[in-house]
Amino acid sequence: MKIAGFGMAIVLTAGLCSTGLAQSAPPVEAFFQTPAFSSASLSPDGRLVAALVPGKAGRKVLAVIDPADLAKARVVAAFSDADVGAVHWISPRRLVFEAADLDAGGGDRRAPGLYAVDIDGASYRQLADREWLRFVSGSRPVGDRVLPVNTFLLAPTRLRDSDYVFAIQFPVPREYRPGDELPDTVLLRLNTRTGQSTVLSRGAPKGTRAWFLDAQDQPRMLATQREGKIGVFHRSDGADWRLLQEFPQLGGEGFLPEHIRRDGKVLVGASHGRDTGALFLFDPVANSFDPQPIVAAEGFDFRGELVVDERDGVSLLGVHVETDGAGTVWLDPHWKAIQAAVDAALPGRTNRIEIAQQPDAPFALVRSFSDVQPPVYLVYDRKRQGLTQIARAKPQIEAELMSPTRFVRFKARDGLEIPMYATVPRAKEGKPLPTVLPVHGGPFVRGHHWEWDAQTQFLASRGYAVLRPEFRGSAGYGFKHFQAGWKQWGLAMQDDLADAARWAIAEGIADPQRICIAGASYGGYAAMMGLAKDGDLFRCGINWIGVTDLELMFTANWTDVTESARRYSLTVTLGDPKRDAERLRATSPLYLTDKIRGPVLLAYGAADLRVPIEHGRKFRAELEKTNKDTEWIVYGDEGHGWSKPENIIDFWTRVEKFLDRNIGSGAR
Repeated sequence: MKIAGFGMAIVLTAGLCSTGLAQSAPPVEAFFQTPAFSSASLSPDGRLVAALVPGKAGRKVLAVIDPADLAKARVVAAFSDADVGAVHWISPRRLVFEAADLDAGGGDRRAPGLYAVDIDGASYRQLADREWLRFVSGSRPVGDRVLPVNTFLLAPTRLRDSDYVFAIQFPVPREYRPGDELPDTVLLRLNTRTGQSTVLSRGAPKGTRAWFLDAQDQPRMLATQREGKIGVFHRSDGADWRLLQEFPQLGGEGFLPEHIRRDGKVLVGASHGRDTGALFLFDPVANSFDPQPIVAAEGFDFRGELVVDERDGVSLLGVHVETDGAGTVWLDPHWKAIQAAVDAALPGRTNRIEIAQQPDAPFALVRSFSDVQPPVYLVYDRKRQGLTQIARAKPQIEAELMSPTRFVRFKARDGLEIPMYATVPRAKEGKPLPTVLPVHGGPFVRGHHWEWDAQTQFLASRGYAVLRPEFRGSAGYGFKHFQAGWKQWGLAMQDDLADAARWAIAEGIADPQRICIAGASYGGYAAMMGLAKDGDLFRCGINWIGVTDLELMFTANWTDVTESARRYSLTVTLGDPKRDAERLRATSPLYLTDKIRGPVLLAYGAADLRVPIEHGRKFRAELEKTNKDTEWIVYGDEGHGWSKPENIIDFWTRVEKFLDRNIGSGAR
């Protein structure tokens, strides 16, 4: 096909993992099984692609693919008792990666470790341990260069042309337990072939939590966190660390570096007097911002990834950004034209192009997705000006059977605009439908995005409309929207959810007699509060790993919530456990069970440290006194959320049956 206005032909060649169009809704396994292809990334010279694929035993393994000859794909790293995790190129010939045991469930308390290997599988080396018990017991042999379990990857070198990486350590005591305060981080420069490391953090101020390297791979800036405040420091060559600015961690001001340019100036994400965050240029020597932002979007905080020309370390080629959906703002005309051509060849999708660092790279990597299309991975041949599909993340999912999602804003009862993603089953548009309102966790995070979402599409495939509101308190939509949720658990935050359901009723989307509220963590809390507060609106509720007792969030002992998080974060966003005790109790589902009349599905992880299972057990005991329609599930090998594939599939199979019985065809 010819791309108008560009004079370039895009040739789309079919690649791996294509299937024919299915004739019915896919089974639950198709939505929630481990992706067939994930974490793809392009080598620094643009000649190879690394990705995670299922191995023979079902474990995720690390494969290296040659786009010029797909038959040359080879596995270069695998574990017999774990899955390969996050992968990073550190040079055209070498990768580092982590590990995770998905079969162990979320209760697995091992660290990710750190490993390195060449693209041909040679020179494999373990760099950091995974086993906490070996750290506690000191059982590793003397002289072993494997770093302890409290070591984590920070970043490769800037130009991705070295055997070195940067790592951080939390020098925790051997008697450390979850919830203890972490000490200052130690910055290491680590050789991935010898295992030797050098400490780079001497002289850093107390409370250091984050490090930022410059174009010469020198620690140039850092951030501290102490007593509810963030400090940003800068260091000139040969000088001591100098405090630039200090600000409350929840104050709506302040900044953090995104990229330190070769000329010493810094691209930062900041509000700088605006309600929404933007990308600014900052001069650390003068301690001043350029007055106008480089990238800003009305109604959205800046969330993005910079594409910098590392040849000069200054030129900004483009910015991957997210507003109501994801996209790329290209400042470089060459890549802007290629983006236009790729978008024309793959219409209706977000087509994120990853370019190589080296200018003569033969390929670019394209991750193509939409609300109805799980990620498809393609390579763009710069010489041939063509696209070749190499894999699909979910080959059993066909876009034609999925349902479109639209981004809307509706007004809550007090006039605040609430963003929301609404999904209506494709085959059932035009009539009121049974509806599910999943509430995101956090809650002070951005919960949803315009992309293929397994939970949403699974529910839509079963005939349910799906409403995903970004209620007040959600991040990403400006400080006012964020702050409006402070101390509003069970109050205005809860009203936003009811208003979302009423908006859908007024729009003719939702059947007012068949709406179920659901969610995990904070979402589970909100689901139970929805039944207690708006039982006339919500027919049933699903709570997995949800908070039920707000007082317990301050008093639970075996938890990973630190004392400083309770003191400087929870007291601001949730309330003071003493001064606000009456309100916290009045908005705790544990003490409102007599008001919950609708059917309830409860699910918890026995090893959860974020929301200990005590929240679920106490709530269930009280609820069953007045509500006999309660289903209870405990996954003994899971923590805060499900990671074991069979548990995920089991849970969503139960959800399907629960919904069908209460608001689906089985309820009629």
